[in-house]
Amino acid sequence: MTSAVMITRLKNRSGQRWTSAQCLVFLNDAQDRLIEKLNHLYFTEITEIDTLTLTGKTGLLSALSPDIYDDSSVIAMRYEDGDTPFYTEIPFSRIKDTENTLLAPTNEDPMYYVYAGSIYAKQPASAPDVTVFYIREPLVITAAVNTELDSSLHELLVTIAESFGWVMDNRGGRAALAVKSYTREIEMMNGRQL
Repeated sequence: MTSAVMITRLKNRSGQRWTSAQCLVFLNDAQDRLIEKLNHLYFTEITEIDTLTLTGKTGLLSALSPDIYDDSSVIAMRYEDGDTPFYTEIPFSRIKDTENTLLAPTNEDPMYYVYAGSIYAKQPASAPDVTVFYIREPLVITAAVNTELDSSLHELLVTIAESFGWVMDNRGGRAALAVKSYTREIEMMNGRQL
């Protein structure tokens, strides 16, 4: 569905309350919300692979091109040679646990964590280059630029945008219905075995 069709659908749902500019703001906010809430496996259109050079087992996410969506958008990481296993991601809050020798990273089971715009590799051997799989920043939706997300997500995108419109209009009942609708759909999609 094109951005023009999405805008028309939003205007029709609102009884022509919202301008095209407001609809575009809602759609871009909805795109961000969808990327934050939905499993990353649904975003193949905006998944990128790039090589990152580590300096002292640390690499800056800002060095990735195109730009990464946010710190939580790293999907996987592996040595550049491609013959070694993928790193295991550990939450920042569990780093202390890796000091235990039974849980410590090894060359066969390397680990990484993301914190404050950087990737930190935790393994005994140094790896100067790693391959990073991540969600990139999507294009901004305009009247001339359509969303890059898969067409199966377009209706969900419009529903999320509609909820933002009703919140702006201070129509809590309509906003709650739209939020309930898209939340159920996202939970159902995230619950599937992909």
